[in-house]
Amino acid sequence: MSQEYEGITFGEYEKLFIKDKGIHVEQNTIRSYNNALKWTKKLNDMLLKDITHIHIQDCVNNMIKSSLKRSTIQSYLTKINHLFDMAAESYQIIVKIL
Repeated sequence: MSQEYEGITFGEYEKLFIKDKGIHVEQNTIRSYNNALKWTKKLNDMLLKDITHIHIQDCVNNMIKSSLKRSTIQSYLTKINHLFDMAAESYQIIVKIL
């Protein structure tokens, strides 16, 4: 685990992720990430390392309650999962548990 990002919050990491991702992808892709991440705003003040499956499930439940289509929820969840995958693999902020 990287000491550099030890106390990073989800909101701080989200900004870092979007900034770095923006260098490599089209603006429409960034827009789709931002749309997905609107549903995770309640996590912004939490330490990234403290977020669990239950927190993400709560975000998904809110999407369901808002009557989003199943395919939209799946697309958003894929993007959110990618954000966490990158936190584990590229930034080494969290440890990925299989």
